[in-house]
Amino acid sequence: MCIFCGLLLITFLTTPVQAATFSYDNTGQPGTLDTNVSCTDPDGGAGAAVANIERTFNVDTHFIINDLDVGFNVTHTWRGDVELTLISPLGTSVILLIPDTTGTGSEDNWDLALDDAAAGPADNDIADTTAAPNFAADRSGQPDNPLSAFNNENAFGTWTIRMCDKYPTSDNGTYNFSQLLFDGNPIADLAINKVSSSATYTPGLVMTYTLTVTNNGPENASGITVADNLPSGLTLNSPVTCSAIGSASCGGTATYGVTGGTGFSDTAASVDAGPGNSLTYTVEVLPSTNMADY
Repeated sequence: MCIFCGLLLITFLTTPVQAATFSYDNTGQPGTLDTNVSCTDPDGGAGAAVANIERTFNVDTHFIINDLDVGFNVTHTWRGDVELTLISPLGTSVILLIPDTTGTGSEDNWDLALDDAAAGPADNDIADTTAAPNFAADRSGQPDNPLSAFNNENAFGTWTIRMCDKYPTSDNGTYNFSQLLFDGNPIADLAINKVSSSATYTPGLVMTYTLTVTNNGPENASGITVADNLPSGLTLNSPVTCSAIGSASCGGTATYGVTGGTGFSDTAASVDAGPGNSLTYTVEVLPSTNMADY
């Protein structure tokens, strides 16, 4: 009989790697918002800014974006003059702050976290102070266009913020610093190799197979689930054991599954990217002597 008769489920291959928070700062690169950085189109149409301040963030980790907030700190009288755009490595461009053209937006300075989930708009009709605490520790506000446009992109690469001044001859200011704060799932290419001690089995005689988990990267994987359901007629002869090599760890218990069980799962395993890191699960199974079980 074939040990692989029936359906074997390796559920960890479809389980997302555990989500994490990633923060990137742009500091020490101030810039002046004046007549040299004027906007020609505050609504982001065909005539984008003819001159602007640009600052970049190098995101050095591969992960899929679940949520993104942007911290922004600018000293500027009549802050409604400022246009802020964020551009992803894939070219997605979102205008987060649209310059005011109605005579409002007269408060001074920006210091906030632009957050889709904020309770109110970015411009709350109250002047900001640019001194610490900054960003979300100061206040949060909704951007003029949603940051969710970046969700499900791979964040890896160079991000750009672009700023310009709609009315540079009236009021000027200074870009101070900014931050990108992501929630995302690291990208990991997990693989599994199943090896049986025999291609056939004899009812009533114990046999063994192993599951070896590796990670082809590019990122480390944690919080993954390794699970296997046995075909009909097979039960565990003993609890499953796990051994880790290199930068890998089993889920924190000595064994998985129970004698007589029909499968097992390890719900908190981790394997770093690269060769030499792996998990091996050793599974002893007992084929039933009752042919009706098959």
